[in-house]
Amino acid sequence: MKRIKIFSILLMLKVITISTINAQVYMDYTSPQTFIIAGINVSGVENLSEQALIVISGLQEGMQVNVPGSQISKAVERLWEQGLFSDVQISITKQQGDSIWIDIYLKEQPRLYNVYYYGITKSQESDLREKLELTIGKQVTKKFA
Repeated sequence: MKRIKIFSILLMLKVITISTINAQVYMDYTSPQTFIIAGINVSGVENLSEQALIVISGLQEGMQVNVPGSQISKAVERLWEQGLFSDVQISITKQQGDSIWIDIYLKEQPRLYNVYYYGITKSQESDLREKLELTIGKQVTKKFA
């Protein structure tokens, strides 16, 4: 009987923890509200400076923003214009009173891993390498492709 009580308590704690982790902030986008950005997190990037990306977005802690509003949309546009990402999302992770915490999720473009040339001579390969200027580790973007 004691084991059942302990198991039940542990199960309830686990359910409460999981529901807290999965809790999402609900925003009514039909009526704009003004919030103050209390924190900014950048996720999904490995090779780029998070602080530089926040600066590029134009958002900063302490800034007043309307949700929905043009500041968030412009931040997404600024990040897209860099041509470094295949996905850009800005979401609110927490709201407390008139303060919000946001997450900027970025998915980087793939990087060039290796280049192989088939059916050509070494001198032709050398000429191609010189003309194409392919650099291993460079991001593959539409301009690059």
